Amino acid sequence: MNLIKNLNLQSKFFLLFLGPLVALIFYGTDTVWSKRMMLTEIRAFDAMARTAVQVGPLVHEIQKERGLTAGYLGSKAGKFKEDMAKQRVLTNTEATKLKDYLRIENPMSQSADFQASAKEAQAALDRLNDIRWQVDSDKMDVNRAIEFYTTLNHSLMDLLKKIVVFSTHPQMMAQTTAYLNLLNSKERAGLERAVLSNVFASNTFPKELRPRFMTLMAEQEIYDELFVSFATELQVTSFRNKMAGEATAEIKRMRQVALEHMEDGGFHIDPIYWFDTMTHRINLLQEVEQLVVQDLGKTARTLIDQASFASVAYLVFTVVIVVFTVVLGFMTLRDIRRQLGAEPRVVTTLAERMALGDFSAKIETDAKSSGIFKALHDLQSYLIVQLGGEPAEVVRYVDRLAGGDLSSFRKGDGSSTGIFGAMGNMVENLRESVGSVIQISRRIVEESDRINNNSQMVSDGAIQQAASITETAASMEEMTINIQKTTENAQRTEEIARASANEAVISGQAVAETVDVMKQIAEEISIIDEIAHQTSLLSLNASLEATRAGEYGKGFAVVASEVRKLAERSQSAAAKITALSSSSVDVAVKAGHSLQKLVPDIQRTAELVRMISNASQEQSQGLEQINIAIQQLDQVIRNNVGAATTMRTSASALSDNASELQSSIAFFQLEGSAIDGSHEANQEFFPWTENLSVGIPEMDKQHKRLLELINLLASRIQSGRAEEGVRVVLPELKEYTLFHFAQEEELFTSAGYPDATNHKEKHKKVVERVVAFIDQVGKGDVSVANALLGFLRNWLITHIMKVDKQYGRFINERDAA
Repeated sequence: MNLIKNLNLQSKFFLLFLGPLVALIFYGTDTVWSKRMMLTEIRAFDAMARTAVQVGPLVHEIQKERGLTAGYLGSKAGKFKEDMAKQRVLTNTEATKLKDYLRIENPMSQSADFQASAKEAQAALDRLNDIRWQVDSDKMDVNRAIEFYTTLNHSLMDLLKKIVVFSTHPQMMAQTTAYLNLLNSKERAGLERAVLSNVFASNTFPKELRPRFMTLMAEQEIYDELFVSFATELQVTSFRNKMAGEATAEIKRMRQVALEHMEDGGFHIDPIYWFDTMTHRINLLQEVEQLVVQDLGKTARTLIDQASFASVAYLVFTVVIVVFTVVLGFMTLRDIRRQLGAEPRVVTTLAERMALGDFSAKIETDAKSSGIFKALHDLQSYLIVQLGGEPAEVVRYVDRLAGGDLSSFRKGDGSSTGIFGAMGNMVENLRESVGSVIQISRRIVEESDRINNNSQMVSDGAIQQAASITETAASMEEMTINIQKTTENAQRTEEIARASANEAVISGQAVAETVDVMKQIAEEISIIDEIAHQTSLLSLNASLEATRAGEYGKGFAVVASEVRKLAERSQSAAAKITALSSSSVDVAVKAGHSLQKLVPDIQRTAELVRMISNASQEQSQGLEQINIAIQQLDQVIRNNVGAATTMRTSASALSDNASELQSSIAFFQLEGSAIDGSHEANQEFFPWTENLSVGIPEMDKQHKRLLELINLLASRIQSGRAEEGVRVVLPELKEYTLFHFAQEEELFTSAGYPDATNHKEKHKKVVERVVAFIDQVGKGDVSVANALLGFLRNWLITHIMKVDKQYGRFINERDAA
């Protein structure tokens, strides 16, 4: 530390700027390096986009060759031969393009993993002709063929995956992820094409291919969903439009056929038709792939431009800031040295000596002197002139004056100029002022006596007002409770009326339904009447036929006669039932009309009761506000009583001070200070004040806890969490209230409080009211929460300040006696 203190200003300034300058250079270099690393990642992303242009078409052609090969093997060389030969030529063309691209441009040359994957892909391509020969020679089964082509495509797609691992930019990661998922979906579609081409060609579904087919369908759906999640909006729109065509629907149909006939075969689907349809869908995916690859290239070029610009901009910015900081530091140092005029420690030493009154130091200046050093020299000369004499002489006279010795200072002493001369004039004026202050103090004593008498009268009147307003508050409390009971009764009546209206409506609906049923019964009875009539005719015909039959038809005639009698009785009963049904329908219709007339009246009655309930609630709220206003007025009057008492005490003290002023006059310097009267508003619903104190510490402590719980409940309700407040805080408030009441009642018993019975009855009513609120809340009516708060606040004000203070005064007076 001493080493730093001994350094000159220039060295200290250099140390001051060294740390921030080094940090600035470090962080600027780090930022530029980060931008350059990001540029490297983006260039790798661009390499992937360019590689995808070459890999994508080759993978597409290999997929088609795989499908044709599977169909060729499945049909026992009966189908797909010519198409397979043409496809091999297309595959060879794309393979040659990829090999030339990897050889000439050699992307990702710095990545050993990428180079290893490239060699593996080229080696797989070199084996392609050998696999084709085995297929043509019938030395290759379908599973091995599909496996080879699938492995070849995976090795090609690994080239892209090796580049993706270098990408950390969010936009690059999203687009590359979407592209790889699209490639995977397309690859699974190609595998599905190959599998079902073999199945439809052989007209059987081998067991080893079944789980693979199911897995391929599920994987396609998963990769499609992943592609949609990461692709851009334009890419998703293109994908969905292309997948919504007839080819997709036809593929689903053929898949369903394959699933339904998986066990017995007999698909009756042309494998060439399946291959062409699936190829059409894969070609559509290829079009989407080309769009994605184009977007990859555009994004890569855009990000490269942005990263290049950012790296250069940050480099230039860092250099500019460093240069600016160095220049500003030198300019600031030069300006500070010019303003000081000398080394800081020299200037500080001189300033400290002059601050202590030591002006003996010689300050030598010349024409080049400037700044604070020159100002101190000028200040020294100026102060001596302004003091009017030597500082030591001026201090001697000031000390005598500070001791109250006005007689020892004469106007002619010392200099008649500067501060010393002004002090002589001040002493002369002060002598005259002291005489005037003595006379004024006498008059203050007289006036303070009169103020003391008047404040006594004001205090007595305020006490009487406080007693009157307390009685008024108690009456208002009882009136409020009665109106609240009326409101509750009106609310219950309203609920009953509404329930009656609903029952009447339901009864009307039941009567209407009864009318419809009885009408249906009447219609059915008419059918019975018709049946009875037809039966009668049939029995008559039977009698005629029995007569014609002679001796042989007698028995049948007897039966026909009985049937006719039964028909006549049925017809007669049907007629009576029809008459009764018609009469019942009329009665039910009349009852329905009566209920329809009665329902509006009941509803109107419910509405009137609701209006009465609302009016009663408004009246209750108005009385509650009046009650609060009276409580506030009571508080104001109580404050006035205290103020009057304080004013009386102050008046007495003023009289005493005025008497002291007559014998003691001193010198005072008044310094103005702005008193900020603002204070943070109390956010509590019901804050504790000393006016609520009953004079018993334990009871005051419990009352404070009650207020804390009420304020906690209010904060929940006012913040929109009423349900939480009534569910968590309200039960605790109830339990603590019961505990507090029990403590108070135990205190009454031990103290022999004469009004204990009446006080306990009020406790009981309060508990019943709180329990009623809790029951309403338990039924789901949280709207009563605000009413509960108003009730608790009014009860606390009236109960504590009126009822509880009575036993507080009784117990304190008893203890004092």
